Amino acid sequence: MLFYSFEFIFLFFPLALIGYFLIGKRSKHFSIVWLVCCSMFFYGWWEIKYVPLLIGSLLFNYYYGLVLRKAPHKHLLCLGVILNLLLIGYYKYAGFFTSIVNDTTKTSFNFGDITLPLGISFFTFQQIAWLVDSYRGNVSSQEKGLWEYALFVTFFPQLIAGPIVHHSEMMPQFHNEKNRFINWTNMSVGVSIFIIGLAKKIILADSIAPYANKVFNAALVPTQVISTGDAWLGAISYTLQLYFDFSGYADMAIGLALMCNIRLPINFDSPYKAVSITDFWRRWHITLSRFLKDYVYIPLGGNRGAKSRCYVNLLLTMLIGGLWHGAGWTFVLWGGLHGAFLAIHKLWGEISTLKIPQPIAQIITFICIVSAWVLFRAESLDSATKILTAMFNFDLLWDGKLLSTKELVAACQYIIPGLVIVFLMPNTQNYFSDNQGGLKVYQNKFRGWMFKLPSFQTNYFWLCPIIILSVSSIFFLLDQRNIHEFIYFQF
Repeated sequence: MLFYSFEFIFLFFPLALIGYFLIGKRSKHFSIVWLVCCSMFFYGWWEIKYVPLLIGSLLFNYYYGLVLRKAPHKHLLCLGVILNLLLIGYYKYAGFFTSIVNDTTKTSFNFGDITLPLGISFFTFQQIAWLVDSYRGNVSSQEKGLWEYALFVTFFPQLIAGPIVHHSEMMPQFHNEKNRFINWTNMSVGVSIFIIGLAKKIILADSIAPYANKVFNAALVPTQVISTGDAWLGAISYTLQLYFDFSGYADMAIGLALMCNIRLPINFDSPYKAVSITDFWRRWHITLSRFLKDYVYIPLGGNRGAKSRCYVNLLLTMLIGGLWHGAGWTFVLWGGLHGAFLAIHKLWGEISTLKIPQPIAQIITFICIVSAWVLFRAESLDSATKILTAMFNFDLLWDGKLLSTKELVAACQYIIPGLVIVFLMPNTQNYFSDNQGGLKVYQNKFRGWMFKLPSFQTNYFWLCPIIILSVSSIFFLLDQRNIHEFIYFQF
């Protein structure tokens, strides 16, 4: 699919923007209608048969939300949430659960081949939040228009892979009259953020991917020996690939939305600089963490009640977060492992007065993150076990058979700069902080040391790296053999 092909993207986005501002000069309502139609076209370009599914989902949830506001009964809310979960359950989890039933009962149920609709996890979670807030009475007067709601659900920059937006931060922006007219500052910042995100994806993520793939694919071969060096190289390669791939998409989405004068929430805040697992989840996929906290963890009881119950709530929340990412035991165990990490960190804070030095805390946290990503990436529990065992079994440090010296040198050409970027450089939001390249409420203060760079507004310094990244991205785009679709498309 190749992100619908970059040729389509670079043709579609300018036409969508031009139409939005031309129509916006005459009518706010029809500019919103235009963006909804563009978003539907964007979604339908992938697979038109799923457009009715998207439309049906948003219509059902919009009108069901109206019912909940007039009759806020808990049973009605539960029914609406269950119906949403059944939809995502059929497309995403039917095969997984039937395989469990078949293995347990020795039956042979089969739903056939089910194609996962793009973005179904994202727009389903957004609408569940809408239903819950409608029941709670937390929907404002600016959030009651059908077309505004349709745009909130389908807005094309974040429709496919997030961020997971909240109705209260999006729908009022669609009402703002100023957003119908071109803002050249927003346009220039948006273009710059988009280019940075594109460069993260095609220059870094896709260049590192082959080395991660080689190690994880080798782990599927029973006779293949994985050395400690191979295992760590594969795990760190995937750790960097996933970050640059997903944060690259988030930057592209934020940049495109900003060109339309719409501010999406920040989704990343230098997560690998985290000094604890709790800190990591404040920095990684921030909008998912927010959803899990507000609509899973707190309703389960949060940190109220007995301490043991708090640990159980953490574990259940992260198990749900793991299952949200994918229908497989590796995802469930990944979520459970992070739940255990969070519970251990919370317990440590309660029983110990020992303060771990920040550099040591960062190293421990990073090792935990990298180890957990092995489960996230592996195609089977056996291959994940094989890599994890090799990572911490130092009997065979390196055998040089899986990756040749030439491949190892080539891998280091991307891995070393990648590590420098994630540990020492400012992130996109730090770089554009003067211009608020996202919603201010989700811009966490930067913690830790980093290289200092001039801000966006200082002497047009920002033009140099943006031009370099643009030219480099064009060269990489010309060789599309190395470009892959975004990892989070599968979720």
